Amino acid sequence: MPGKPIDECPRFSPDALYALRRKRKLSREGLGNRINQSRQTIRRWETGENSPTARHLRALSHVLRVLPAELLYPTLGEPTLADLRMDRALTVADLAVRSATNLDRLLLWEHTGRLGTDDERPLLLATFLGISRCSVEQYILTGVVPEAITYRLARVLHVKPAAVQAAFDRTAALHDTEADELREAS
Repeated sequence: MPGKPIDECPRFSPDALYALRRKRKLSREGLGNRINQSRQTIRRWETGENSPTARHLRALSHVLRVLPAELLYPTLGEPTLADLRMDRALTVADLAVRSATNLDRLLLWEHTGRLGTDDERPLLLATFLGISRCSVEQYILTGVVPEAITYRLARVLHVKPAAVQAAFDRTAALHDTEADELREAS
């Protein structure tokens, strides 16, 4: 698993926060007070020195009366699973609870774009995910994530199941590219 905090907002836009705060006629101190943060923290977010967590992003979007995605830079290309989650200002733990998915499994999905590891047998994976063995075997053959999973995530992320499948595909492609680059560097 990557060493990144599961709460981070890598696409956070300091300029968007600054512009929206000014538009709402809030001082840094005033905004900070409304979300239980100091004016120095707001300054660090606006200057890009630090980024808010997903929970702080959710609080900011509520106070500023915007969607969380309006405080983020747009994705480059298709969104990854982490992008879809962050667009809703959810932590991995939030998404795990809301989608009834194991936290470690969700971290694996966000890191690799794969439902399981190479050494997991289809029956074990099916049991763990609460789906049929046939669905897992179909996934192994085609790479299409079972509907039970795409629908479950789509419901929580407020996107279409096809967007979840595309995010799995994009995440897997990025993971494979990183793995290839690491192999070549060795």
